[in-house]
Amino acid sequence: MMWPTPSATSLSILTSLVHMLHACPLLILALAAVFGRVDSPVEYMVCVDACAALAEFLQTDLGKKLLDAKYEFESNLPWKEEDDDVPFATAGADNSNLGVFVSEGGRYKRCRAPHHPFVHDTCLADLRNFLPDAIHASIQALFMVLGYPAEERVDVLSLEKFHKVSCADVQVQLGIEVDTCRMELRLPLERTKG
Repeated sequence: MMWPTPSATSLSILTSLVHMLHACPLLILALAAVFGRVDSPVEYMVCVDACAALAEFLQTDLGKKLLDAKYEFESNLPWKEEDDDVPFATAGADNSNLGVFVSEGGRYKRCRAPHHPFVHDTCLADLRNFLPDAIHASIQALFMVLGYPAEERVDVLSLEKFHKVSCADVQVQLGIEVDTCRMELRLPLERTKG
């Protein structure tokens, strides 16, 4: 498998981050990992929150200029076709969830997909035609923060797990079934039987 190589722009960002880290007297380190054991997902959250923030930035107009070309393995991402007769519920905006489009100066502007990581997984929800870009930004951010694939280290992205993912309107996240068409959360049927 041919792994991606970082773009010149990505390398310059990484170089800038390294220089910035050298200038900063703060070292963030998962101490349990140093001593051979990591007991708490909280220790991963510093890195994954950085990945999420970077992925969201890579989806902005400025950030798109920094994106690498799509990686070869992304073309194999399976998209589950849903039934055409699935009813759609209209989502209403509230203070926390403004929706996919927001009004700005009398014009509607599309919001970028928010990235919600939990330990080593990121939950994404967006319109289907924008989701591949959000996935790509998430993968590139992972590579930029934790290292692009190289022979001398363990890959930060498990391709085996990545290819098991199915993009669909209904997903199970942390044991809860999320239906983005009906706007419903429910327990999967196998979890309701005792």
